Amino acid sequence: MTLFLQDIATAPAGSMTLVPLAELAECRRIPSSKLRLLQRYFRLESAAQHADHQCDMLRQPVQQLARRHPGLRDGPGLLLYVRTQTHASHAADDWLNDLAAEAGLHQWEVMAQSQTHCAGGLAAVDLLHRIGWRHPAIILTGEKCFHPVTANQSGAVLGEAPAAALLAPQRVPGRPGWAVSHRHTMHLPRFHANPDRMAPELRKSWEKGFGGFLEDFLQDSLGRFGLAPEEIDLVVPYNLNLPLLESLAQRMGWQNITYTRSLATVGHLFCADVFYNLAQVLPETQARRVLCFAAGMGATFSALVLEKSEIAKPHVPIRQIGRMRARTEPV
Repeated sequence: MTLFLQDIATAPAGSMTLVPLAELAECRRIPSSKLRLLQRYFRLESAAQHADHQCDMLRQPVQQLARRHPGLRDGPGLLLYVRTQTHASHAADDWLNDLAAEAGLHQWEVMAQSQTHCAGGLAAVDLLHRIGWRHPAIILTGEKCFHPVTANQSGAVLGEAPAAALLAPQRVPGRPGWAVSHRHTMHLPRFHANPDRMAPELRKSWEKGFGGFLEDFLQDSLGRFGLAPEEIDLVVPYNLNLPLLESLAQRMGWQNITYTRSLATVGHLFCADVFYNLAQVLPETQARRVLCFAAGMGATFSALVLEKSEIAKPHVPIRQIGRMRARTEPV
């Protein structure tokens, strides 16, 4: 079964503000030394803040998709909310069913997924393939920065921006569409704990080895996909570490085709990064084959390839490329 990325909805105009980093320093409890590091080395300028609370922020893109694709209301589907913060889930409320009903999606199932952290949005696409989902699905992403502990990372500042991706087993009639031609997700469960809770040697291994783990994962993914790096037309990564992404692009030969334009202004959008970036770049790109990737604590790495539906091709036999065979380790 081939899934097609039919549409992506993000925050409506006027609901999101780009707040300069210096103005965020006090409420985020960012020390001046770290602020200078974020500005000078990581080249971060601002972060997105959404005007509404979490439920209203997430309601907007779902309703946009329902209005743009009214046929979604006529049959079954799946609304899948992917989050990184397990503590901010409104567990006592039936808010996700309410959100679907308010959009007129009365026959849709709802589900929430966590534990794949910043790779969660792309890992959810892999999940739809694995369960053989044969109806439309909306992968909903985006979170609020509730507390300084969860609003900052060592090389990033988190932003608030929703993104809802509509996928279905067929393309929208009359449009070329983007086929999910390849996807791969890998876990390294020895790094399952948050870095602050890792043993010192394990944390050192994670922090020093992360760039290599990511590069090896991408090399192995390309091998599984039967693609060489030069066969990729556009690379859309997640928004985390600009120097690392630039170094990786240089080594892979992608320095002129990697999209990082939003990173400095909106920040790291939890697991909404890739869908948010695709919404910006897909309408204007001439690319035929797009590689997307993300990584998160846990540790989870996820990648997929989008191809203009006219050139989508069947699965090809695996061939190994790179130093590490990416695989799911036994838990």
